[in-house]
Amino acid sequence: MSITDHESDSPVVLYVEDDDLTRERVAARLRRQGINLIAAGSGEQALELCSEVAAVDVALLDLELPGISGQETWQRLRRRFPDVVGVVCSGALDDETRLDLKKWGLRSDCCLCKPCRFHELLAALKRAGNAGSSSS
Repeated sequence: MSITDHESDSPVVLYVEDDDLTRERVAARLRRQGINLIAAGSGEQALELCSEVAAVDVALLDLELPGISGQETWQRLRRRFPDVVGVVCSGALDDETRLDLKKWGLRSDCCLCKPCRFHELLAALKRAGNAGSSSS
């Protein structure tokens, strides 16, 4: 799927997950929910794909990525899209990391530990989307 397949007026969710099987399965389920999704396997790929879109509304990130980390990816996304809202889904969420995420501008109710249930992920995406739309 190319970036140009996305409708310009639909919110765009960027999903960055390095595990191919997880990314493919979750992306398929999110798309079935009607979510306008860009999926990437690395921070570098995510940033490259984002250079082709006008906006990213929500970034769904793993923290432990090859190459550019989830933190660096998030920081670069925020520079390009200042209004982007983040959701983290990672197996690396300890208390210290959660404090760091708060410093990076991520809400604690939008940070999930892997593995999480799909309905929990959808709820976090909805909270993030609502936060993004209320700040506009």
